[in-house]
Amino acid sequence: MWWDQPRVGVPLILVLGTALGLAYNAADSRPIPWIAQPRTAVSLDSLEAADAESSAPETAADFLGIPESEFPIAVSLEKAKELYDSGRVIILDAREEHEYAEGHIKDAVVADYDVVGADLEWLDAMAAEPTVILVYCGGGDCELSMNLGFAISQSGHRHVVVFEDGYTAWKSAGYPTRMGDRP
Repeated sequence: MWWDQPRVGVPLILVLGTALGLAYNAADSRPIPWIAQPRTAVSLDSLEAADAESSAPETAADFLGIPESEFPIAVSLEKAKELYDSGRVIILDAREEHEYAEGHIKDAVVADYDVVGADLEWLDAMAAEPTVILVYCGGGDCELSMNLGFAISQSGHRHVVVFEDGYTAWKSAGYPTRMGDRP
């Protein structure tokens, strides 16, 4: 048959594979974007300025001063501490378990990005949480918190904040920390 010939069969397989992949991506609830999303968080200040200009009333979803956003929101040390003091946030440490055990923000839960970042069930559970989620890592060049923040945001949660200065800044400020494998 004519499709048995490599010069016909190979392009045919490529065209069919591409068509099936595109169709699957279009039908998927979490499609792969055509253009890569930037890996920078939205600043809280820019969102607050936009909210001040808008005439839309505040909704019940706008709590603890964190507006709804499809991207993670970068917060300062002061805002992270304010959220922590409220006692109404979920705090996730995106570092590996051994780093978490060496020291972490008190009450934070280990959420090693390399483990949970691709766990769709875990991400869906986080998306269903009805509160602000604060994510941090070691600070500085550490991108784990940003990556985890984007993964949670892309799963549907709209109140994710990333504390980019991370554990190092938190500890240096003398804020509550804990060692060991428990929050």
